[in-house]
Amino acid sequence: MSERPIKITGANAGGPHQLPMRTHWAARIAAFYRWQRVKSHYSRKCVLVILICCALVTSARAFSFWPPHTDWTSKALGSHYGFMEWGDGRTLVCLGSRGFWIPHPIQDVARTATLCVACAVACPIITMLILRAGRAAGIYGSRMNTKYPFVLVICLLGLGANAQSYRVTDLGVLGRPEMGLNNNSQITGTTVDNKAFRWDTGVMTTLGTLGGTSFGRGINDVGQIAGYAYIGDSMRAVVFNGTNLTDLGALPSAVANNPVAINNLGQVVGLTITGPGSYPYVATLWQGGNVTNLGTLSGNNSRASDINNLATIVGNSGNHAFVYTSVTGMQPVSDPPGFVPGSITASALNDSGSMVGSGSPTNYVQGARALVWKQGTVLDIGLLIPPKNSAFSFAHDINSFEEVVGDSDSPTGTHAFLYDSTNGMRDLNRMITDTNWVLTSAVAINDSGQIIGLGSHNGQTRGFLLTPAPILKLSAVGDQLGFLASKLAKNWHYTVQYSENLTTWSNLQTFIASSNQTNWQVSLDPSSLRRFFRFQF
Repeated sequence: MSERPIKITGANAGGPHQLPMRTHWAARIAAFYRWQRVKSHYSRKCVLVILICCALVTSARAFSFWPPHTDWTSKALGSHYGFMEWGDGRTLVCLGSRGFWIPHPIQDVARTATLCVACAVACPIITMLILRAGRAAGIYGSRMNTKYPFVLVICLLGLGANAQSYRVTDLGVLGRPEMGLNNNSQITGTTVDNKAFRWDTGVMTTLGTLGGTSFGRGINDVGQIAGYAYIGDSMRAVVFNGTNLTDLGALPSAVANNPVAINNLGQVVGLTITGPGSYPYVATLWQGGNVTNLGTLSGNNSRASDINNLATIVGNSGNHAFVYTSVTGMQPVSDPPGFVPGSITASALNDSGSMVGSGSPTNYVQGARALVWKQGTVLDIGLLIPPKNSAFSFAHDINSFEEVVGDSDSPTGTHAFLYDSTNGMRDLNRMITDTNWVLTSAVAINDSGQIIGLGSHNGQTRGFLLTPAPILKLSAVGDQLGFLASKLAKNWHYTVQYSENLTTWSNLQTFIASSNQTNWQVSLDPSSLRRFFRFQF
């Protein structure tokens, strides 16, 4: 008499298995538990899919993929930015450049729950289709493996994050690429007719001269500007205080002077050319009416690149980067492993002593890498493209929050970048919405996160200022709405506006930022089902 077989299938079963009913009891128990593992395996997968669906719906709901207002998408609110936060008892949501809204609790819970159920049903089916397509294309093996679609879903969730964005301010056509930026949103540089300028909240003021041309290089938080001016053919180190100009003096052997940076103590650093032409030159410190030759490490040449508020100076001498203090004098920076000896340069430092520069890696011919020195370690922060011969990146500045700016090769040419330890190196062109700009070089960053540099605007090289979108966190308790605004640029004008209908807007709060954050509270009308907010800057 033939026995009726038991058919077991599944990803972990390795295909159908035929077990006779009277087979050994141990084999039958093993087969039973094997089938139970298969069911448990897919049960866990389905639960995980449903949870990810719910998270996806929550993310989509929070970032306006399903707007609650029927006419929402037709309402352009302009360049207003912020950040979402879950409030106490109510959901307070940022909609990118569209503003903020407080959703009606009951309606939105019902809508979100409905969409969650729909996605929970659809997502496993979509996952199965993705797997079958992957197997047909040879991407996955013969056994069903669902971890890849989960990774895909998680990556899609990450795309919903409200990434940092910037407003671009056009500084116009400049006479020189060198510029300076302080923590009060003030900028210095050189106009097309070779005059030093100070830019302050949209107003560009031309500074004085010594009878010829003048050039702005660095600016401190007091508003003093270091640069140089010509008297005939003589290139003199100067400081601008307002529209007044002071000659800083020179070394006895000076032929020309080129200051590049100034700290909050009024100490100025740069170089002095002591011979005919452009050589030799020496790193120089101007302070309190005195001019100091900082010396060299090897050869006849050295130049200072930056000075912080602790009077620590960085620069380059011969084939070495250096750090200088009044106690230690000029000390060489060791060549990091994996880099060509003598290829290291130092560009800038912050008050914590973290330094940025560049160096040439030994395994890529004629290339360069942006480097960060922090607490005794050196970090290669990479490129905007995969490493290859002749590819380069250069770091130009670092702020107190260890954010670094510079320029790098990219798939479409040289692009400005922003680096931090959390997000790595990011192309600044991906963080603006104005497609008429191509940002090619970022030269300075302040502690508010503002960035200055050069770019191409409709094919013309111009200076730019990037101001980060402020982060507006909201909390609702009863009828009180609390605002906490951070990532503010000092001396920058901000206005928070509100609306009941997305058509008529009224000012809620207008202020000039005196620090990087501020907070306040307002009372809400309990009869209002919705209230819309936007941050204008």
